[in-house]
Amino acid sequence: MSFYSNFKLMILVLFSTALILCFIGCSDSPAPILTKDMNKELDSLFTISKDSLIKEMELECEKRFTSIYQNAIDSIQDLREEEILNLVN
Repeated sequence: MSFYSNFKLMILVLFSTALILCFIGCSDSPAPILTKDMNKELDSLFTISKDSLIKEMELECEKRFTSIYQNAIDSIQDLREEEILNLVN
């Protein structure tokens, strides 16, 4: 997997974990009884929210990817330069 895919997966896992922990902390009351129409509406809302969240996450990843990638390249170049100087001296 590429760095970009790993980063997206990590963000999704962290968000999901945070969401689950929020709901676990508020689990004192019993779950409400929902009708089929309510379930269908909730599923639709979830799908819409999930899609928009993924789009926002991808946009944010694209914004940050270039700078993160460039920092990684610069760090590798610095390490290689230091290794070369150590070999020369």
